[in-house]
Amino acid sequence: MSEQSSSTHRYTRLPASLTESVDVKPLKYVDSFKATRTTYVAFLDNAYARYFADVDKAPMPKLRKMLGTAASLIDNVYAGRAYCINGGDATIAIGLAKRQKGLVSPYVTPFIAKFDSEELKRRKREFRSKVGQMLKASFGDQIACMLEIRGLATAPDKRKRGYATILMRLAHEMSDAQGRAVFAVTTDAHEFYEKLGYTVVREDSIGGDNPSWHGPPIRIYVVSTVAPFAIPDHNVHMSSDVQVTDGFQGTTIEVQPLRYVDIPKAARTRHKACLNSGFERYFAAADTAPGSTLRQRLALTINYLDNVHCHKAWTIDHGSSIVTLGFPENRDGPFLPMIAPLLRAFDTEELKKRRKEWANATKALLKDTLGDAAKDMIEVQGLVTAPEKQGRGYGTVLMRFVNALADEQNRGVYIFTTGAHGFYQSVGYSILQEAVVGVDNPTWSGDPVHIKLVSRILPFVSASRHTT
Repeated sequence: MSEQSSSTHRYTRLPASLTESVDVKPLKYVDSFKATRTTYVAFLDNAYARYFADVDKAPMPKLRKMLGTAASLIDNVYAGRAYCINGGDATIAIGLAKRQKGLVSPYVTPFIAKFDSEELKRRKREFRSKVGQMLKASFGDQIACMLEIRGLATAPDKRKRGYATILMRLAHEMSDAQGRAVFAVTTDAHEFYEKLGYTVVREDSIGGDNPSWHGPPIRIYVVSTVAPFAIPDHNVHMSSDVQVTDGFQGTTIEVQPLRYVDIPKAARTRHKACLNSGFERYFAAADTAPGSTLRQRLALTINYLDNVHCHKAWTIDHGSSIVTLGFPENRDGPFLPMIAPLLRAFDTEELKKRRKEWANATKALLKDTLGDAAKDMIEVQGLVTAPEKQGRGYGTVLMRFVNALADEQNRGVYIFTTGAHGFYQSVGYSILQEAVVGVDNPTWSGDPVHIKLVSRILPFVSASRHTT
């Protein structure tokens, strides 16, 4: 480290004994659910959290807050800047002040904002504006070269064990290695940072002149390891390598497990590929609430997160074509159950009716054709290819992969489809039975939607149940 940075960094060295029995590891996607609970509970009584909660009167505030927290954590994992102790008992995010576009937040944040009252929007703008002014006054343009600490949190039942101090040691080591100064914005923890050698370089408040806020002004502190503007100018770029593993080979096309990094592309593929499908049009016609496209993209993104989490999604070309499967032993992922109540809050009565109609029709098809045997079969829950990549055989290769997987496990496979039964017949599937929705519905001006149950049945399924 340069002499200049040695003279300006003034944090307190932490004793090595603190870290002897505690491992700090990069936060993993699988840890994000536990880390979400930790962060939510840790900041529940935070001053600025109370300032916002005071005017958040919309339904399900806890669920919305946890969803926003989960999105932020997932984005931090995606960017390689999140670390934890005990898989999420304590967490910290350390990264350059200039933030990258996230994986999930671009969809989640606008969705959550739709619930904000006008006063809540005003308070959030007030907080962001004040913090921006404080940082500019403290560090100017050099803030782009600094490391920022975000989301330092410890679960209440795990406090007094030195976890936060140990995580701060990691921040110090990264600061030393990169020759960068560190800063954090806090409303409640400035004394903790000062004990570690940080200095309060700027202090201000919000809420003091707000007649709708009956609490004391919310104090905001900028703490740092350096005095304002005493910052070495460095140009170090942080990056993370993505490892690619070998997958199933179909001719010259490679099938690989879908990865978290592939999800934005996969969600776009699914959205474009199904725009004109029968079931999509049937539901979309009844979804008249605001932000339907945003809500759909959010649901797709969260659904793919769960599929990756549960290892039941595969892809060609990192999201150009995707298949998702349901296995008898598979549990549901943690993310969609958290957001589903929020999404369903926008459903019109007609949309609820059509969802129920669809669910009853598909349930009856399974019962009438496959019976209990369906419980031991693999379901193809989704197979899509981006319109611009269609005609290359991607769907056929993915279905060959599914068939090989089913053969290996000695299982049958079934799919519900509204328009692709001819394709499935070309890869060894048969139409078992058909149901129709949208008949005699005065609110639906389109043609009835035909649902076909197609299957590739192995000998263990009774031939007497197989009708075409």
